[in-house]
Amino acid sequence: MIEVPVLKKETNRLPQLYKISIFDSQPEEAFDEIVEVAARISNAAFAFIVLADDDLLLIKAKKGIGIPISTPNTICFAQLVLRNSFYQTENISKNPSQADQLFTVEFPQTQFFASVPLITTEHHNLGMLCVFDADSKILSSDQIFSLEILAKQIVRLFDIKLHNLEIEAQNAIVESQKLHLEELSKIQSKIISIVAHDVRSPVASLKKVLELKKVGAISLEKMDDFLAMVAKQMDGTIHLLTNLVDWGSILLNRSAAKFVKINLHDLVTTKLKNLEVASQVKHNQLINNIPKGYYVFSDENMLKFILRNLINNAIKFTEGGSISVTAQIELNLVTITVTDTGVGMNEDVKKSLFNPDRKSTRKGTHKEEGSGLGLILTREFAEILGSRIIVHSELGKGTSIGINLPLASE
Repeated sequence: MIEVPVLKKETNRLPQLYKISIFDSQPEEAFDEIVEVAARISNAAFAFIVLADDDLLLIKAKKGIGIPISTPNTICFAQLVLRNSFYQTENISKNPSQADQLFTVEFPQTQFFASVPLITTEHHNLGMLCVFDADSKILSSDQIFSLEILAKQIVRLFDIKLHNLEIEAQNAIVESQKLHLEELSKIQSKIISIVAHDVRSPVASLKKVLELKKVGAISLEKMDDFLAMVAKQMDGTIHLLTNLVDWGSILLNRSAAKFVKINLHDLVTTKLKNLEVASQVKHNQLINNIPKGYYVFSDENMLKFILRNLINNAIKFTEGGSISVTAQIELNLVTITVTDTGVGMNEDVKKSLFNPDRKSTRKGTHKEEGSGLGLILTREFAEILGSRIIVHSELGKGTSIGINLPLASE
């Protein structure tokens, strides 16, 4: 093959070509029909529509030729494609130009060749509509006029494709905004529901105690008992609000889970340190059994949320025992498990553990109040991460709750 210089860089023409995404498109009937008509108008055996960028030629439609749909831009079209007017050669063997000679290297039997440029309304040349044949001939003015009309139709088809792509892009934006608004509405509804049912109650209890104290309807001894009870309720409420704020913040600020490589041992070490005081109050031992060098792919904020809730929940239902975090690798997954030696659960509690319609309201070993919301939100994040919650528990012996995450190499 004789090589020729590829097309020079063009700041105006190429962006127009790429906008219509033509180099990623498949054959289309409308373009195939045009080359068929072009060949008949010209009484030619061969016809094709060719588009060119700096490196590649795309044969958008063809009749009678075996050129690949996409081919390197080193053949003679590099010299022909930027002609801005109709061109024809009646008999290449008798009147060869450099481009015509190069063309016959690709198609050695060619004598007649004609091309019409594909000029956009912005005067950009995208390529050409070509016809050629092994017999010598010359096209009449009517045939030339017809080919030029077909070339304009090709450009109009490109304009329609571009318009459709713009509409699809706009529709995608609208649909994305609609889904985002629906998601925000769901988050808002859930927050309102949680605040109404789980935050209002302890605040109302505190208000009632203060009102009774104000009117002297309660003794100091009873006042202390009520305040202790309300304090425990408030502890649960603060934990609930922490979960709610973190959950809402992550969901509102994310477009999708952002998977990154995470050092699992270091992350668990940090989480256990943050919960050390709460654990010591109940004389529990926190143990990180994850070997150094274990890495997972996950969204860091979601994983932190999950671990904090699983560990905090284990502390809540364990007194004078231990809470350990382990990791087991199987194939390309890491199973992270939080295990406690606490009170455990019966089957009915396990079934309602992650059910938003049957939120668990069990009290901890220090009578800590809870709404069960943390574990429900934990399940939501686990599902976003493509994981499932694994629960094993035996009443009076303890509980293990785990999730699966993709393994990341060190």
